[in-house]
Amino acid sequence: MLFAVREIGVALFDIGGDDMMHATGDEVCARDPSNEGRRSGIINGRWDGIGGWHA
Repeated sequence: MLFAVREIGVALFDIGGDDMMHATGDEVCARDPSNEGRRSGIINGRWDGIGGWHA
């Protein structure tokens, strides 16, 4: 799963850059408020270094 999260980040960056990554990450995290922080941590860790993304 973690590899897939990284690949999704790369694909999002290729499609729409940092803006697309942020919009998608925000949406994914907001879909499960009770696990928002956990989801955010996974995304931040796996997307670190893609484009301008910094964990």
